[in-house]
Amino acid sequence: MKRIIALIIAILSCLSFTAACGGNNATPPDYSSSTKKLNMFAYCPPLGKNKMIINGDVFPTDEFRTKERYKEYKDCGFDILLLDGNNAYYGGALDANETFETSWLKKQLDWAEELGLKVIVYDGRIYWLSNVKGTSLIGTDFNAPPLPKKRFETFDDLVEHMRDCLSDYMDHPAFYGVTLFDEPEYGKMVANGEVYRAIKAVDPDIKVHSELSSFLWSNPKNYYTGTGGGDSTFNEYEIYLDKFLETSGSSYIDYDNYPLLINTREQVPFRLNSFVKNLQMVNNKVKTKDPVNGGWTLTIASSDCVMPANSMRPLTIRDLRWEASMGLAFGADNLSYYTYWEFPSQTLTVYPTQQIINRYGEKQLYNDVQKVNGELQNLAKVLLNYDYVGTAYAYDEIYQIFPMDLISWPEFELDVEDLKNITEIKASQHTLINEMYDADKEIYGYMVINGVDPVNNISDEITLTFEKKFSNVMVINRGETKTYSLKGGEYEFTLESGDSAFVIPY
Repeated sequence: MKRIIALIIAILSCLSFTAACGGNNATPPDYSSSTKKLNMFAYCPPLGKNKMIINGDVFPTDEFRTKERYKEYKDCGFDILLLDGNNAYYGGALDANETFETSWLKKQLDWAEELGLKVIVYDGRIYWLSNVKGTSLIGTDFNAPPLPKKRFETFDDLVEHMRDCLSDYMDHPAFYGVTLFDEPEYGKMVANGEVYRAIKAVDPDIKVHSELSSFLWSNPKNYYTGTGGGDSTFNEYEIYLDKFLETSGSSYIDYDNYPLLINTREQVPFRLNSFVKNLQMVNNKVKTKDPVNGGWTLTIASSDCVMPANSMRPLTIRDLRWEASMGLAFGADNLSYYTYWEFPSQTLTVYPTQQIINRYGEKQLYNDVQKVNGELQNLAKVLLNYDYVGTAYAYDEIYQIFPMDLISWPEFELDVEDLKNITEIKASQHTLINEMYDADKEIYGYMVINGVDPVNNISDEITLTFEKKFSNVMVINRGETKTYSLKGGEYEFTLESGDSAFVIPY
């Protein structure tokens, strides 16, 4: 009898667990064979001796460009090494004694190959050509200091010059791409685009990293359009994006956006009120140009930066999760960070106090970034199979110190009745529900984000009610995948501050 009672208890316990964790006959979508992943990198890799420059003075540091430090970088979850101006290679253009075989670049590529990293090269012969303002590189006597003067009579001449530059290192197994001038303004787009297209003419598989600026109200109109003064609007920023896509011939955008700020004088934290619309605009531009291959990389902050007025604020793991999940929720297919190592050029009024690793090699945000990167790769295996559709908002009590503009572009704003599978949303806080669509499986998923500024550390109680045809949800939160049975069509859950959950009904 005792055995029978024990068996009955065991069966009842199993049935109880099944009801809570999605154990009916419905089968969750299977992404076990997905090869989707994020390519992840960070600005400012480990520095070399005497490379810290503060207010024009050289500040000596140890030599951190070592195989051990690059392994530490990889262990943080990065798979691409983005070299910067402190690791510039000129192929003999400035110093006739410089050769690839004896260069730091060769060492870095060799270490990267051993560690399983790929490298985006900073080639000064290419970088500074993309910085020429106000003129084409073809048929003109342009200046591109510090490079010696050179003239390209035809575009084919420029292609051959790119081939000569790239030939030094492009056959190295660790080579991945080259970087162009950072945040080019409108007036540099012609030269930037010519260099971009010339590199692609040599080999279309080379990654050309041309990091664009985000939209800032304070940027003058001529930064985005080449003409006019005064503060900008999104109309000017749209011209800026269109010019890049036109001149480069690309349907891929790399751009940075650092929305978590603090008023330097009053020490009041706030968020950039153009952040959401900027994400939507970039995604719309690349997907309109090429719905299949169009994509974009978002660079998020992993460093503060003290400035006279509004500064990038010190970050927590909640901030890192929120920045990254916002980017992925609006369609980004890769992520990068600014910065990994302490930025090498500073002034007495513009300087960082926090980054992933500081000038002394001490880990500051390293462990948090490592944890978040692992979570993001687990999410990416599923989420990158989906395209962004639109955003619905749930409001109740809104906790924020400065208002954040969460009004999206009209064509992307969804009412609850517009969502394909959700009939009702209840949330205790400001919540974003981004509808995503997997065209291969023909199913919808929902990226749900706690919309409260993570600085407030407030959790969000959410209830999603799904159409009656669904009995379960698959949920990915902080990189962990679980399934739950719906109760009366409802899924109730809590998102901690900075958190998101990708919810797929089935």
